Amino acid sequence: MSAKDLQLTIFSVLVGAISLASLLYIYISSPDYLRKSRHGTPFFTSPVIHPDSSTPISIDELIIHYKGEG
Repeated sequence: MSAKDLQLTIFSVLVGAISLASLLYIYISSPDYLRKSRHGTPFFTSPVIHPDSSTPISIDELIIHYKGEG
């Protein structure tokens, strides 16, 4: 095994370990920005009933409507 092969092996193992550690961090700690939308609502919120048409809409659409952004 030459010096180039050893260097490539060490680099590959290091990159793999950093990638695995990053994915484990995201999975274990679950930062807040991964659990909520930009409006502050949880991603897995059930639809709500539109006040006028009685059709189901997402809570984000309702927030956008009442904030006047859309």
